[in-house]
Amino acid sequence: GRGHGGGGVDPATGAVVPPIHTATTFARDADYRLTSAAHLYSRDDSDLPRQIESLMVRLENGADSRVFASGMAAVAAVLRSVRPGGTIVAQAGIYWGTTSWLRKHCAHAGIALIEADASDTARFCETLRETGPNLVLLEVPSNPWLTVADIAPIAETAHGLKAVLVVDATAATPLLMRPLDLGADLVLHSATKALNGHSDVLAGIVTCRDADSDVWRFIREERHDSGAVLGPFEAYLLLRGLRTLSLRMERMCANAQAVAEMLA
Repeated sequence: GRGHGGGGVDPATGAVVPPIHTATTFARDADYRLTSAAHLYSRDDSDLPRQIESLMVRLENGADSRVFASGMAAVAAVLRSVRPGGTIVAQAGIYWGTTSWLRKHCAHAGIALIEADASDTARFCETLRETGPNLVLLEVPSNPWLTVADIAPIAETAHGLKAVLVVDATAATPLLMRPLDLGADLVLHSATKALNGHSDVLAGIVTCRDADSDVWRFIREERHDSGAVLGPFEAYLLLRGLRTLSLRMERMCANAQAVAEMLA
């Protein structure tokens, strides 16, 4: 089911764990046709990342997904979709790596950046109406303040302004929250954190609600063309980590509940 983490049987060998293919290029026949139509060059045509993406589509109730070399590589690809002269409204007090990159990138690219408190829904939506952004970025719950923004009304306001809503849901994981179901256009994860769960992989994942959208076309091409891809060993470890995601999240929630009750 949802938490099975890319399990299944390799049809070629019967192996119950997916194999690691390290090849970067793939064979062609005498007529220069690819031996496998799905395997041209491993920057995009790598089976383990594809398995992760297929799993994330199911977990997020999404349409398509791409795995990146790190959480910040995923963040950067999404935010580069805004053209120079555009506007981004970002939730204030989110992961410092994202905030720092955003400030530098927007200054460099000539993009207006507004940082606003997203915990006050009415005020945040008013900021959106005042500034007319191209893209809105939330992080729910935020790192490190654990601020929670109300995604659904923010999505409604953003879409009324023709803005793309992006939610970084790293802390929640798809087992606790599915932003696409709440109206987000894109959901981001640093898979380095809970999705992998073992502090031994850098990875990022972006999943979309509409695979035909302009922003998703940009992100697909950006991942392919700029090459921020995940290697086969890291993808293997991430798939392995995902197999225990549901068990780990159950324990994390139980631990958090115990701490909260003790403090209360």
